[in-house]
Amino acid sequence: MNLHRQCRENILNIIKSNDLDFVNQIPKGFNNNLLWHAGHIICVFDILAVQFGHQKSILSDTFINDFKKGSVPKKYSIEDKNFIEKLLIEQLNQFELSNDTNNYQTYTTSFGNTIQNQEEALSFILIHEGIHFGYVLNILRFLNLNHDHSNS
Repeated sequence: MNLHRQCRENILNIIKSNDLDFVNQIPKGFNNNLLWHAGHIICVFDILAVQFGHQKSILSDTFINDFKKGSVPKKYSIEDKNFIEKLLIEQLNQFELSNDTNNYQTYTTSFGNTIQNQEEALSFILIHEGIHFGYVLNILRFLNLNHDHSNS
């Protein structure tokens, strides 16, 4: 889980170091904002690692619907931002405490591969989170070209 944690800490640092208006912006040519990407990785982890592993989800149906694949970003509130910041690391901590690798629901991803167990789910999730970290860095680069955003 160290690689998962590092990827999320990198995203968390970007979200925390920028104000709400900045993380809600969708640059021209992009479909999502920084908060959507952070919420999306939390959502996908919950579905693939927690729910398909037959564990209890800590996310509401509303959160899942707001950030699942195919969802459209909205203008998120400071409460949304704070909740996402909290969950980026807390979700991993809770998963490590409750992980049961013996009971997994098989799932075929949009990549075309079938996840058959918890280990495969975590490997896929790491690839997925890395892809979204790349999107976060691209969005950040585009926004930084045009705005002064830092809270510091």
